[in-house]
Amino acid sequence: MQRQERHPASKYINTFTRIDPPTPNLGLSDSSFKTFAQYGTSIMLQIMALRDLYQHRVAHASQRPTDSDAGDASFRDRLPTVHARVPDLLAPGSTTDNPPRPSWAQEYISIDWKGLAPVPASEFNEHLANAGSLQGQPLPLRVMVEAKVAVTNRAKFELLKTRLDQDVLYDPRIGQFTLRFRPQANESIVPMLQTRMQALDRLAKLVDALGRGGKHIVPESITLRQIIFSYGPGTPTAPPPANQLPAGNQGPQRPWKVRIDLARGEDVDVILEAGNPHLRVIDYLRGAANSAKFKMLPAWLVFTLPLFRGLERLQDSWNAVLAKEQGACYIFHKSLDWVTMRFVLAGAKNRRVHLDIRPRDKAGNLTWHLYRPATDANVNNENDEFNKVLKQRVWSASGTGFKGLMNGAVASWDDGIEKLLALVSASVQTLVGTPAPPQQLQQQAHPPQAQEQQQQNPHQQPVQQAQGLPAGRFPHQPQQQQPYQQQQQQQPRLPQQQQHMPQPNMHGQGQAQQQQRAGMNKKNAPVVILD
Repeated sequence: MQRQERHPASKYINTFTRIDPPTPNLGLSDSSFKTFAQYGTSIMLQIMALRDLYQHRVAHASQRPTDSDAGDASFRDRLPTVHARVPDLLAPGSTTDNPPRPSWAQEYISIDWKGLAPVPASEFNEHLANAGSLQGQPLPLRVMVEAKVAVTNRAKFELLKTRLDQDVLYDPRIGQFTLRFRPQANESIVPMLQTRMQALDRLAKLVDALGRGGKHIVPESITLRQIIFSYGPGTPTAPPPANQLPAGNQGPQRPWKVRIDLARGEDVDVILEAGNPHLRVIDYLRGAANSAKFKMLPAWLVFTLPLFRGLERLQDSWNAVLAKEQGACYIFHKSLDWVTMRFVLAGAKNRRVHLDIRPRDKAGNLTWHLYRPATDANVNNENDEFNKVLKQRVWSASGTGFKGLMNGAVASWDDGIEKLLALVSASVQTLVGTPAPPQQLQQQAHPPQAQEQQQQNPHQQPVQQAQGLPAGRFPHQPQQQQPYQQQQQQQPRLPQQQQHMPQPNMHGQGQAQQQQRAGMNKKNAPVVILD
């Protein structure tokens, strides 16, 4: 007698889900039993989700409804509710066993399977439009899945509306987010839930940052796809004197609108209006929005707006000087909170001064610190013409919102920095049209490095230095490779007309540059070239 072998796959039951019947005496003719097959898809999808939660190392637990909760409900309402840990969903693949919980959400999120979902109208119309669809495969089954997560502090989400997206709702009465999904029968809910929770976490942090801005930030629209808000100072500051500004810039201050695009997943885009002073650092803003510092972005825009507005006015005040080929002003942005200003006057190549602006924290109060950096060759030269005029008119002066420090100045971020920049511009412009000091002319005629090079290379022709503004920042290099100092001295002299041309790669000189700043919605990383 031979023993019949069974198929290996039929020996064990790998996974099962216990479902209590809705009534104690369930018959074959009962309506609930007839609809049981419709919820088989939900059961399989729930089993798939439990397996994926385990593989992704997400702590979870299943809770079956009690008799008092279910009552006479159908099979659909008696499916177990899965509770997943929120920190594990926000940090997929984390090596730590217990990632920290976000401050805005409760510890667990509940997931319920609600049975078959209706077919979207667009998918149904597309199915009917296909000529062979009636004889082909039927429409794929979809299941309605609903996840709910409660917030810890409802006051932080007062800015939110009820509907954040098509399938994302917020109930301000109880402080709870409701996420709805419609996956197909062969799709897992876990990747969708992780993506949606990460987007919700990023939105919650931005909403908290907008709330910290107070009266300086006015939210206009908040959804999972984009955030639109306006920012500007609460109390307008007084503009600089009329003789230091063009007539077109004396209008009232206005708020600026920002749109943060969140629809592209992890890549966050920042879009500014045309004419916004922050357009000059748009690449820095986009970099900050895609880093851990994105929570500080709204506060940083408010803090730096008076500074950037003052820089725009300062450059405009030098347009007349540039038109007469008597000098120029250039501004370099080394980072979001580090600005370098360069003032260049005609008459000598080394007739220039660099000034740095950086934030300063003193006793919890943020101010702007303006000073001449140590990298400037004449920072300690008492006979330098720029040191004299700055010490006399700026470093030793005080006014509303700013104060001189004998070797620099500090200004408040809201009502002092614009006045300080206007004072610096007016002070340096007092040197426009004056001849260069004899000491600078002597240094230009007999540079120490040039004398050493002439002694080492007696057959080399002396280099003629230009007397006007500095030549282009990218002169032609000799074909033969030479040491850096020797290449500097062998640069050919440019024509006099070309020496006085404005540098096109610098920010904000002339009307062409002003129009270019107004349309910098694309990539425009500033090129910083220091001497």
